[in-house]
Amino acid sequence: MNRYEWIKCQAAGDASEKFVAGLLGAERVGAGSYDLVVDNGRRRMTVDVKRDDKAADTDNLAIETVSVVETNAPGWAVTARADFIVVHVHQPDDCSLYVMSSQTLRDSLPLIRVACKQKETQSIRDGRVWTTLFYAPSIMSLMQWGVIHRTWKAWRGELLSL
Repeated sequence: MNRYEWIKCQAAGDASEKFVAGLLGAERVGAGSYDLVVDNGRRRMTVDVKRDDKAADTDNLAIETVSVVETNAPGWAVTARADFIVVHVHQPDDCSLYVMSSQTLRDSLPLIRVACKQKETQSIRDGRVWTTLFYAPSIMSLMQWGVIHRTWKAWRGELLSL
């Protein structure tokens, strides 16, 4: 199990929000129920951005079900209120963006819990250690189960495919 400094993870997440907002032409709204608002003239959608740097090496996405074990706080997979979740898998020159409906993800949690082993990680925040629980299904499985609706690729900050 790895331990992460929470402040570094937050900074990486903020960078992902800014990056995805720029690619989608979205307005950043910051902390709260969602991170971005995308308005294409026909529909206004809310988006929550998550970052998963390990997925580039493992081909698995971390789906957080318990944010803080010590306080029994539910994870983003359970509490997401945005229309969509975009998981940003960052690499030095390119990235992948995986788009999921929050509702479809919640509806698929029983399947994910049966198909995958629960894992945990720890982060250090304000001098305390906090434990997070998650599942790590393969990206291919999430696509086959209909959880991932769309995949986008970006190269050096430019969106390649929609």
